[in-house]
Amino acid sequence: MTKINYHPEKNIFVGRFGIYSGEEMEEFDQREKAWISQKQIYSFNQLIDIFPQAKATIKKHLNNEIKLCKKELAAARTLHNYFTNEVIPLKRKEDHWFFYILRDFFVHELQNGREARIKKNCFLITSLKDKPKNKKLADNKTTIDDIFKAKQVPITDLFPGKLNMSGGRATGLCPFHKEDSPSFTIYIKENRAYCFGCNFSGDSIDFIRKQNNCNFIEAVKMLIKK
Repeated sequence: MTKINYHPEKNIFVGRFGIYSGEEMEEFDQREKAWISQKQIYSFNQLIDIFPQAKATIKKHLNNEIKLCKKELAAARTLHNYFTNEVIPLKRKEDHWFFYILRDFFVHELQNGREARIKKNCFLITSLKDKPKNKKLADNKTTIDDIFKAKQVPITDLFPGKLNMSGGRATGLCPFHKEDSPSFTIYIKENRAYCFGCNFSGDSIDFIRKQNNCNFIEAVKMLIKK
């Protein structure tokens, strides 16, 4: 990065490539902010579409991270049981509080964020599934444009129940299995859903197929009302 020095006595900025006034620097700053605001931020699925050759490597990395997280969760359970069953019973009762705090601190360090990471990685792995090839379908009536339009239909509009919105996610009771607490999550920006209870995963087309027990072409037609 080029360093620019400010000289207050002359109100000028001196850099490697020239001398600039305060007005010029302000204009540069505004242009940079405008450029940053216009930069496209790609979603995970968009990046996969751009670099499909990276699928195998990404899947391997995600699976390795899942294995590591599961190993650390197992270590946390072992440590918890060790403190609870072998360490604390041998200590004086008045000192138990200290060892409970010590146990919970180390266990928390091993557990912190691991379950969430496992769930997220499982969801990302489902996004690596091969998509339908870009060609007209067998009946010559449903095209790739139709598929694109169908995929754009928000899953939040298709969901039959109540949704709780939080940031870029919406959660609700899964429509595909019985449950008491919401485990069905819609990732609004990606327009994909994942259920942490029954492991349903997919876009709006997958949602309609599951909901109506229909095939791919029927689901596309239902979404675009064709």
